[in-house]
Amino acid sequence: MSDIPTLEQLMEAGAHFGHIKKKWHPKMEPYIFTVRNNTHIINLEKTQECLKKAQDYMQKLIATPKGSPPGKGKTILFVGTKGQTKEAIKKTAEALKMPYVDLRWLGGTLTNFETVRKALKKFEDLEKQKQDKEFFKKLTKKEQKNFNVRLEKMEKSLGGIREMKSLPDVLFVADTVEEKVTVEEANKLGIPLVAIVDSNSDPSKIDYPIPANDNSKIAVQLILDSILTACQKQPKNTKSTKKAVKKAVKDKKETKEKVSAK
Repeated sequence: MSDIPTLEQLMEAGAHFGHIKKKWHPKMEPYIFTVRNNTHIINLEKTQECLKKAQDYMQKLIATPKGSPPGKGKTILFVGTKGQTKEAIKKTAEALKMPYVDLRWLGGTLTNFETVRKALKKFEDLEKQKQDKEFFKKLTKKEQKNFNVRLEKMEKSLGGIREMKSLPDVLFVADTVEEKVTVEEANKLGIPLVAIVDSNSDPSKIDYPIPANDNSKIAVQLILDSILTACQKQPKNTKSTKKAVKKAVKDKKETKEKVSAK
């Protein structure tokens, strides 16, 4: 468990602090240690156990199967749009060369992916036009300004997923309550979810829940750093790796069939 933060590190990061008692979700009971000062305290031993499972799962998906060309690992879309999570989400995703959403989740990003693909194509075309000096010179100063504003807006909303050519194999969500729409879309399409779940979250909607305080910037960073470290290593069990990859391929195929049937 070398990649797992110690109990002391998790406590120092405030990962054990949940929400006030009246805001809790009953399905989080297995992950709650006690109540102090009317606030739920998360069981950090459960946090460690769940984080290890999430790490193993993500590591095996990202790993390139032996004998395959580089880049054949599966895609994980990282999502975290609130202030406490967005910086860590972007940093982790970029380090793993994975897509991410750190500004605002566009409704239909998953369930209406064809429309998103068209928007990405438009974004790509605008970038090419910007690089075309002859084209840009023909625009008036006002047109150039409007063009740049439009391109900047698209960069902020689509920049993190510009290389995402198809639906992701897995989603990592930093706050399931804040990213409620994201979770709903993933559940609808059957895309597996790994997520940090606070005491007010519904862990039953998450395949690999990680109980922790999602309002602590330090705790979120600590968890994502440990995931990054694990994912940058090759998994030892190659049979498990192949099994995980085959499952991801199967899940992806079933997801595409569901989308086509709609």
